[in-house]
Amino acid sequence: MIVIGSGVMDTSVVLVAGLGEHTVAEEVWRALPGAVLVRHDLSRLADGIVRRWVDGVSTELRLAHGCVSCTMRHDLLPLLRRLDGPVVVHLDPALEPEAVCFALMDEPVRVEAVVTVVDRATWPADAMGGDLLADRGLGAAAGNDRTAAQLVVGQAEFADVLVLTGPEDERVTAVLDRLNPTTARQELAHLDVRALLRSKATKDAELLVLRHENAVLRRQFAGPVRHEPSDRFRFAALSRLVARRRQQRAVFPVAPGTLLTWHRGFIAERWDYTAHRHTGRPPTQAAIRSLVLRLARENPRWGHRRITG
Repeated sequence: MIVIGSGVMDTSVVLVAGLGEHTVAEEVWRALPGAVLVRHDLSRLADGIVRRWVDGVSTELRLAHGCVSCTMRHDLLPLLRRLDGPVVVHLDPALEPEAVCFALMDEPVRVEAVVTVVDRATWPADAMGGDLLADRGLGAAAGNDRTAAQLVVGQAEFADVLVLTGPEDERVTAVLDRLNPTTARQELAHLDVRALLRSKATKDAELLVLRHENAVLRRQFAGPVRHEPSDRFRFAALSRLVARRRQQRAVFPVAPGTLLTWHRGFIAERWDYTAHRHTGRPPTQAAIRSLVLRLARENPRWGHRRITG
């Protein structure tokens, strides 16, 4: 469980993202007793019209400004404040999970998990293409130049859980290993929602224990903690495996900017060949030096000009 706000939190949220049509949000909803299923349709957002379903009950909303941020500010956030218990939010593709999580930071809501559905049949083309969301009719307002590639890569990179569909593809697996190597993954055909969320809760509990232990140890030091180069290297390397929003929530003992500075320093040091450079004229080979000395001994009248040739 990740607490992203302050105060008493009665509403827990599972965000389900994905570009194509899927039933993962419904599967998660069925696995959570008493949960509420929320879904938005932003296909007519440019006209200021948003359709919303809460447990199947449809409502049409009209917004003064047809933009994604207005949808979150005037509808999604107030709705989550009113709901109690677990809520499963099936995100419209125009609503990116990272932006939603940051919008919830000051709300009495906790995000249990971010689930992203990846269709391996279409994901490579989406991730490497240049189609705009507006060209696909995915709820992009006028002037929005976001691409489908930015959307699907961001969804996969920010996810706590990846649900995979479609035929196996080694390329997709390799890219996901680079984008989000530590996230839990399950096949849609063998989806076990309880196990998926339980493993996520276990990791979060371990993280909270480590955070508290770190806080206790910090209180025992009067001054700032000194990090040796080996410590900096470990923190910088591990930071590449932790999602950006978790870096912001004090997972590491230093600020995210410091981690980035350390990482850049180690990369620069890796490709620094200053120590391998030699100044001045290169040394004479041993064989040539021996030959010159022998010629000088055998021909004492020659002098250096004749030996040089």
